Amino acid sequence: MDTISKMRDIDRRYRSLTGLTERRFYSIFYSRIDAAAALVLGINPGGDPATWNEDELASRSFYENGEHEYVDCAYAIQQPMLPLLMQVFGVNRDGVRKIPKSNLAFRRSNGVDAFKVSHGMTLTQGQREAYPFVEEIITYVRPRIIILEGITALDAFRRLYCEPGHVGELGEPLYTDHRGRRVRIFCGQLLPVRCLAHSLPVLAIGHPSHFGGKPEFPLVVQRAAEIVAKIEVDARQPV
Repeated sequence: MDTISKMRDIDRRYRSLTGLTERRFYSIFYSRIDAAAALVLGINPGGDPATWNEDELASRSFYENGEHEYVDCAYAIQQPMLPLLMQVFGVNRDGVRKIPKSNLAFRRSNGVDAFKVSHGMTLTQGQREAYPFVEEIITYVRPRIIILEGITALDAFRRLYCEPGHVGELGEPLYTDHRGRRVRIFCGQLLPVRCLAHSLPVLAIGHPSHFGGKPEFPLVVQRAAEIVAKIEVDARQPV
């Protein structure tokens, strides 16, 4: 099955499972999901389903022409993520188009706290709902490294997608001050990803729409770039 057919099939089955029929309620893809050395996974799509509209999308279908939300759009998380991906993987804007992006939950909400109000379920339930489809995306992409948008996404990813057992730390976490306390803004771990049947580096960064302006954020980019260079991931080449 080619990539676009695969994406259409995942979308069709997710709609059938959930009864959702409008993109204002959900988004699965932010780009094509071709085989790639790197994969980006966020927490869930942003935006209020009551007011969001498809004019905010880079593609209203399945990114057949190589559209990518982080290259062709401009919104809060896109603005720090585009330069981060360019610097970490040493690619230009067109190189970012080859880095697939999705989320751990597909239902749209205006922030994590609003998820239950919008959908009548918790974010954890939304992540479990999306789990088989996300696993299918990971298996199809076959990445050598995964970047998670949000430190809290790391716990969810480890719980849902990884075998229990040894976790290899990829250096010391980085911290920043946020709302009166010290919080992690970067954490890298070597995790045994079940569907790939091997371990790979998983890098979690403080949610860029909240932490992209922090003085420590350039250190996050530097640390991620060092790990990518060490394992010799080339995002310009297909897997």
